[in-house]
Amino acid sequence: MTIVLDGSALRGWRGSHRGVAERSGLARYAAATADQRPDRLAGDVASPVWTCVPFGAVARDFFTEFLGDRVTGRLVHLGHSIVLHAPVRAGSHVLVDAGVVALRHTPQGATVELQGTASSPDGQRLAEQSGTFLVAGSSAENPFTEPQPGAELPDPAVGPERALTVTVDRDQAVRYADATGDRNPIHLDAAAARRIGFAAPILHGLCTLALTCHALEHEVPGAEVGRLTTEFARPVFPGDVLTVRWYPTGVGAGFEVLNRRRRPVLRAGCLRSG
Repeated sequence: MTIVLDGSALRGWRGSHRGVAERSGLARYAAATADQRPDRLAGDVASPVWTCVPFGAVARDFFTEFLGDRVTGRLVHLGHSIVLHAPVRAGSHVLVDAGVVALRHTPQGATVELQGTASSPDGQRLAEQSGTFLVAGSSAENPFTEPQPGAELPDPAVGPERALTVTVDRDQAVRYADATGDRNPIHLDAAAARRIGFAAPILHGLCTLALTCHALEHEVPGAEVGRLTTEFARPVFPGDVLTVRWYPTGVGAGFEVLNRRRRPVLRAGCLRSG
């Protein structure tokens, strides 16, 4: 039976997640995403992509509320954008509030876009982010898109294109799932991955983004991530060797990530310093 997502029911939905950035959790996340900064590996401060962890908890609440067990093994992350306003340090209380801003129909299924803000208990804004998710094999009724600011133009290159290599560990998806709580079975179970057309379990898109971010931080002069955005174009598999093609922009870097076949797995990537 086809899953139907009805925009008249989804529109206006909001959810929240409140938690504490535990030192041990920040350290596990850094280790699971090949972060090399000592303060992050020690769990003193969060890696730039870590704010996706509490945001992901809200996303899981949303899909569980509307789809229950039917969403298991069908959810695919298509893209993500993060704007960081302040660092998250060990012991920080983090409140994420997020809502649905779009439901769209595609040939592959309905896509849902969520936007949210992470803040401290005193109201200090820590991060803003949005994520787009495909429910494979579903359909959308009464699709909608809330008014959004116009898309930003890519930052122009101010230097030649460069390249670096990122190797995905065989156990990367398992360690990332343990560090984040994202146990979508398409990342961990071969049968679940095959059911929606993947040859094997795939790496979490946000893990690929975090690996790329941490690699670029070592290459981009003065990079202290303030904004990070990308589209997830193709699956990445544990054991893959990826090529990050990037160019300096003066305020960070533009990038895309290619697999062994030279096909993009991340595209339209932007890293801006804060």
